Amino acid sequence: MTKKVFAVALFSLLLWTPNVYGIEYNLAELISNSTELTIGDKIFYGFTFSATAPTCNSCSYGPTTAAGISVTPLTDDPFLPGIQFTGGMFVTVPSTSSDASATYDIQLGYWVRTVSELPLITDIHQAITAGGTGQLGTISVVETARGKDPLTNETVNSTVGFNPTDLSDPPSEAGENLYFSQPYKEVQVSKDVLMTAYKDGHVQISIIEQRISQVPEPGFYGALALGLSGLVLAFRRRSAAK
Repeated sequence: MTKKVFAVALFSLLLWTPNVYGIEYNLAELISNSTELTIGDKIFYGFTFSATAPTCNSCSYGPTTAAGISVTPLTDDPFLPGIQFTGGMFVTVPSTSSDASATYDIQLGYWVRTVSELPLITDIHQAITAGGTGQLGTISVVETARGKDPLTNETVNSTVGFNPTDLSDPPSEAGENLYFSQPYKEVQVSKDVLMTAYKDGHVQISIIEQRISQVPEPGFYGALALGLSGLVLAFRRRSAAK
């Protein structure tokens, strides 16, 4: 009987396990193949990439194409599934350069919709892992999420930067609004990644993390409750049998 209870509990939890398990995808391939990634209760698709190179003597920067960016599903939190962009986005100005600074601009974009096709998406979250050497430069990731609906076209926004107190949202700062006034079934997201390095300096973003919240459907709580209750019941029976 205990094995059956565990089986029911495990099956109930697996119903809500994402069908992508941390596989790393190349952004260029996602774009060229028009790939859709189903991650938890959301589908990510319509990926885009563009970059504006700095006009700087002897400077280095990258990546120059979408092939230098990887996209990894985030499945560690069933309430906040998402994606992260990696690839060592950077700009460097050597001491020998005749320019005092250089700015590299990367544009990332994609769409996300609910698996159920119900209007459940409520807010956005983003975080970065960034660093630098030499003369301190600047980094900002300006994000805009636009809700798509036959009646509205609402926009929310978030900005994180190269600052220990602003590497992630939430919490949001003045001028930012992470929350839609109503849930949406489909959202368009764009990120403007600006990196500025000064002479004899280097700045880099190694990770851009994206989470998008939605109101969980009643079935989620039902499956979760069934799985947890099954585990509790099995534990009690096993304890009583000892």
